[in-house]
Amino acid sequence: MKLRQLGEALESLGVGDVTDVGTSRGDEWHARVYAPSEYLTWFDIDLFCRKKGHSLDEFVVHLKFGLLNG
Repeated sequence: MKLRQLGEALESLGVGDVTDVGTSRGDEWHARVYAPSEYLTWFDIDLFCRKKGHSLDEFVVHLKFGLLNG
């Protein structure tokens, strides 16, 4: 199951998880991506991406965190 693999990847990297959340319509599955740190926000990463010619979804969707080294 792709959702389970995504959750396992997020958890193994320590950057997020996939969990069920109770809502008024019942339980729903949600992918959560944690804030990188108290000092580095997703806004900062988005600015970095724009300067380097990358899109934010390369990190959030495709989990290409190695691009941060370049």
